[in-house]
Amino acid sequence: MDTTRKILIIDDDSIVRESIADFFEDSGYEVLQCTNGKDGIDTIRKEDPTVILCDLHMPGISGLEVIDIVKKEYPEMPLIVVSGNGVIKDAIEAVSRGAWNYVMKPIYDLAELELSVNMVIEKADLVRNNRLYKEGLEIEVEKRTKELFDLNTDLEKRVKERTAELESSIKVIKEAQAKLVQSEKMAALGGLVAGVAHEINTPVGVGITAASHMETATKDFEKLFVSQQMKKSDLQNFLITTKEASRILLTNLTRAAQLIQGFKQVSVDQNTGSRRVFDFKEYIDKILMSLHPKIKMTKHQIIVNCPDKLMIDTFPGAISQILTNLIMNSLTHGFSENDEGTITITTEEKPEFLEVMYHDDGTGIDEENISHVFDPFFTTKRTSGGTGLGMNIVYNLVTQKLGGQIRCESLEGEGTRFFFTVKK
Repeated sequence: MDTTRKILIIDDDSIVRESIADFFEDSGYEVLQCTNGKDGIDTIRKEDPTVILCDLHMPGISGLEVIDIVKKEYPEMPLIVVSGNGVIKDAIEAVSRGAWNYVMKPIYDLAELELSVNMVIEKADLVRNNRLYKEGLEIEVEKRTKELFDLNTDLEKRVKERTAELESSIKVIKEAQAKLVQSEKMAALGGLVAGVAHEINTPVGVGITAASHMETATKDFEKLFVSQQMKKSDLQNFLITTKEASRILLTNLTRAAQLIQGFKQVSVDQNTGSRRVFDFKEYIDKILMSLHPKIKMTKHQIIVNCPDKLMIDTFPGAISQILTNLIMNSLTHGFSENDEGTITITTEEKPEFLEVMYHDDGTGIDEENISHVFDPFFTTKRTSGGTGLGMNIVYNLVTQKLGGQIRCESLEGEGTRFFFTVKK
């Protein structure tokens, strides 16, 4: 038995008190004794015992009053009533006011009392661990929320700074076009923020539900234990429920963390435009994750044919904007409302560059319009809010930022293909 465990016996009957004390000292407990409720309360506040054995009827402060004080000041400290008055109403009153168990005198087998002590100590550990777990979960949720808030604040600050730089350097004749381009980029980023926030709600909501279910199961388990009606099957069911709820919590919090991390990387890359080495396949997956709120509202599927661990040194923000514009262009122009289309992204590594083929099997582009695909302000959806800048942005990013080339192939009714290269 752990020698750090303290047991406090509060009883005015010296024979009972000494016999119980001798037994638990032999079992390895540090035993404290008090003859009345007042001394017992003082000792509790001074020594912080692991468990309390308390008589009900004593001179001065009664056992019920001791229970009230312990319940108020030390709600996680287990207290077992040991009383010679075997009246059921006394037991009910004691338990209802905060006692963890009730043992009647005379005690013929002190081993049974030890079993009861061990059970309430285990229960106290469970209650304490559950509280610490809930507190830790609340702290983690608060931390994640603050990180997302700080990220949004930082993005807003950097966007304002970038806008100010553009306004001070561009020529007056191109000012209107530059503002439109910036608006297009910000609209995409705003949609990304809203979409990721919506996606995070799902795993967080599931996690909260699992935590609530585990709390309910714990309360039900506690009721069974206190009522002394607990069976082995009840304990097994409780352990199964707790294990499953913990698994669900971990899975969904991990999913929320992945969403936040992917959003941070993609959005910062779009905003800063920095060059770095990254895994191309993994980055495509992050882009698709950020677009999931838009894609899941359709019946389309996206297939990525790209080898794992394809490392490339280029501008990930440009890649994100290009693929985002191409996918949104397909969803807006390439497919009818009830289509079940397929978008395929295929990469082929060459000695000096990486070639990416983007293909949708939608309606295609007619011969009259295909030569104008990359023209600024050209759109067939102007009445629906299109600006005609999406494909022009893609063209400029490929040819100027990535040092590559881009071309479009399409036949009306047979889908559209974009081929672009990324210089290594």
